[in-house]
Amino acid sequence: MINQAYKNREFSGVGYTMISAALWGVFPIIVHRWTNQVPIFFFAAITGLFACAAGFALMVYQKNYMN
Repeated sequence: MINQAYKNREFSGVGYTMISAALWGVFPIIVHRWTNQVPIFFFAAITGLFACAAGFALMVYQKNYMN
């Protein structure tokens, strides 16, 4: 029973990692195609800033910042 639970958690972790990598790679490209008026480096900086803000908000929401 414990082994099955571990395998499910490991499978979920691998799936989340693959989806996260795909989103990190595809999202800036798609959005930049939609907004051709913004310079590429400025767009990359803004995208990174939003990603950091979202990660920080998630960390605070989960109260995981003390560990």
